[in-house]
Amino acid sequence: MYCRRKNCINMAAVKWTIVLYGLLSLAGAEYYVFMNGDKANQGNVEINNGTAWYNLCTDGWDDTDAAVMCRMLGYTGDGANASVSDDGVTFSSQLQDKFDCDGTESSLQDCQTSSNNANACENSTRSHMACSDDPVPNDFFLVSLATAIARMDRKTGSLSLVQSGTLERVIAITYDSVRNNIIWTDINLNQIALCGINGGDITVLHQAGNASVMDGIAIDEGSRQVFYTDTGYDEIGMINLDTLVKTIVINTDLDEPRAIALDTTTREIFWTDWGANPRIEKSNYDGSGRTIIVSTGLGWPNAIVLNGDVLIWCDAQTDVFESVHTNGTGRVELISFNNHCFDFAIYEEYIYVNDWVYSKMVRVQTNGSVAELFGPSLSRRYGIFHYIKGNISYIYEFLSVKSVIVILYLLPNFKIYIFIYWALK
Repeated sequence: MYCRRKNCINMAAVKWTIVLYGLLSLAGAEYYVFMNGDKANQGNVEINNGTAWYNLCTDGWDDTDAAVMCRMLGYTGDGANASVSDDGVTFSSQLQDKFDCDGTESSLQDCQTSSNNANACENSTRSHMACSDDPVPNDFFLVSLATAIARMDRKTGSLSLVQSGTLERVIAITYDSVRNNIIWTDINLNQIALCGINGGDITVLHQAGNASVMDGIAIDEGSRQVFYTDTGYDEIGMINLDTLVKTIVINTDLDEPRAIALDTTTREIFWTDWGANPRIEKSNYDGSGRTIIVSTGLGWPNAIVLNGDVLIWCDAQTDVFESVHTNGTGRVELISFNNHCFDFAIYEEYIYVNDWVYSKMVRVQTNGSVAELFGPSLSRRYGIFHYIKGNISYIYEFLSVKSVIVILYLLPNFKIYIFIYWALK
């Protein structure tokens, strides 16, 4: 059973078509850092060598190693401080090697390694570090792990734990770069809440009723408005971030409103609805000018992204990525992705997909030519949001094609080179 929200979907009834064209091993092991603490810029350190997570022995652990790891998490590395955890917890599963970094490296991959002192590591406590929180990271994914929120560096795939402990089922997630706040929906707590980029105290922006299921969220930073979808109350709402005043924008003729995107220039809302009659619609911020954009060939349109005047969405039932102009013309099937896309983000030539079939993120080139597993193995991922400072545009090279057919199958530690067929416009 695949539980998408508060209800479950029996995926055994879904027909899967898998065609394997060829596999090539991913070259070499890659190191990923995971920092787990009360704040995202300080905590205990774990290392993934491409296959599993390990604690890091304190033998040889120093500030130069910490500087490199902080850099892998998106911080500058300046002022990095290595220490020993004061929680008194010892461990048995540990990385056999220690890193001999000089502090200038951009990744642990560039550091020399040597064997640990077995006696020193026998009852070692955990390695701990702190990274300077100024300036804040500027190229990252925010990832919902249901009961936790993590920030993943796009270049290295390393993660910092932002929030955990009080969260129950975080689904949608976004980022307010004006105030460096992470904003999310928790469908078990029936809340929209926020915290700083490095975690800390949580502020509840909206407490909904018990029937609420807020699946989608989007922000207009300029007008300081957060929009959300609520399939429990069949409504689309808006919350002012400064006053916390809630306004219901639409609450008629909605069945299962899910994903939401904004055009902050034209002040339009776009959303998907995967109820009995799935569709993609739009309206103005005040709910006027409501128009159906797509109403055929949809199943579970889980996620949607706006690029210029083009909408891109993934459908977890029909297993495709498609695009259409916001006026309803020029619909194109981009990629046939035979898995279970829950959410995705696009940056430059890649689509980054949170897919429930795989423990890792899936990264697909936008021209459909290459797909691979990206980053370390994690628990099931829900919402994803990408932010890069000073660049909010997306590049869709695949919009120059009329049709792309990609049948994809991935195995751990492998990537697939996909044969495609396309017809130019």
